[in-house]
Amino acid sequence: MYLGGLILISGQAVLMTNLIALTTPVLFFLIINFLCIPPEETIMKKTFGSEYIAYKQNVRRWL
Repeated sequence: MYLGGLILISGQAVLMTNLIALTTPVLFFLIINFLCIPPEETIMKKTFGSEYIAYKQNVRRWL
């Protein structure tokens, strides 16, 4: 979901042909990667325990 949003925002920024618009995907990535995903991962670890940790070792965060 986050990757799809990043691709959408990046495409819109490129279509706008505006250098300032290109900061939006960067800000989106930073906010999601450092403010949204870590709390979600903590909840997943508490909920699913070792199963989630094993899953996380096999699956990359953004792909």
